[in-house]
Amino acid sequence: MDHPWVAFWGARIVTAFSDDHIGAAVSSGQFNDAAADSHLVRFLIERRDRVGQHWFNRLNSLDRFRVEGGALRFDDLAVAGGYRGDISEYDVRVLEPSGQSVTIERYRQRVIVLHTIATTPSKVLSQMIVDVRPLMAGRQVAPVRLYLHRLDADWQLVGLRRL
Repeated sequence: MDHPWVAFWGARIVTAFSDDHIGAAVSSGQFNDAAADSHLVRFLIERRDRVGQHWFNRLNSLDRFRVEGGALRFDDLAVAGGYRGDISEYDVRVLEPSGQSVTIERYRQRVIVLHTIATTPSKVLSQMIVDVRPLMAGRQVAPVRLYLHRLDADWQLVGLRRL
């Protein structure tokens, strides 16, 4: 695939359908054969799970980034969908707007306290770039790059780019 982010967005859409959503969609087709309904529901659920398993274990599966209470939070769609274990680790690299690396840290949770990573030994950052990637055994995935800006005491997520 030429653009991995296209595969990510496709997998994100497909895996957003719950078992109940799939069941309701098949039911709305009003087939005359209950066995066919059941078979189609099982097939679609299995296909959804294969899509999630395939792509979320090959690509950066982090999504829904947001700033809440001074912390950067995100969801790991691979963990949420059961396509990878319950516990993941994340590499977080902080860069100054110039691109100079400030710090690299490893987290086991999906919450990054911003005032901690924005304070360097020499200064306090008012803008920063944060690259986040899940650690996956035997695989190196591209990070999601986040652009953050401090407005008074609060941080705002002003941009996101899948590298």
